[in-house]
Amino acid sequence: MHHRSDTDRPPADPVPEKTRAPSPRGERDGGRSLGADRGARLDRLAELLPAIQTRVRATKPPELTAELGSVTLHQLEAVRLVQPDGLTMSRLAEALDISESAATALVDRLVRHGLIERAEDPEDRRVVRIVPSERSRELADRFVAHQRAVLEEAFVVLDDEDLATLVDLLDRVVSRMAQC
Repeated sequence: MHHRSDTDRPPADPVPEKTRAPSPRGERDGGRSLGADRGARLDRLAELLPAIQTRVRATKPPELTAELGSVTLHQLEAVRLVQPDGLTMSRLAEALDISESAATALVDRLVRHGLIERAEDPEDRRVVRIVPSERSRELADRFVAHQRAVLEEAFVVLDDEDLATLVDLLDRVVSRMAQC
């Protein structure tokens, strides 16, 4: 693991403190600024988050490429979501933000690839659960390890405290979005 001292850290903001315009403080939203600086930062965040997500998801581990064959990254995401205990079809559709019919088609393909199985729900036999196959458990573990390595390399520019702060902030945002 790479540890840096504070002297190795790049400056947080290229605009010197003295030349920055004061941020207007809005009365709404807990006194947080709703001015142009905040809007520009939110626009930049909207650009950055998909770029990070795309980079992480777009890197299929080379050692798994032959083994996965024609399995797409979208299908791998579904396999990851059903780990470790499975999901109902409706929960899978919700998690992937797709219709239940699209989720059914996706599950059909994954069953053919031997990556997931359909099982009766022990509490309600009318419900079909989508559960990981033994093969998918092993592949998912390897894929998650690869994704962690990609993230480790990408976030090496942050020390442990900065990374913890970033994760905490994103957790707060995701929690807030879940309430809306």
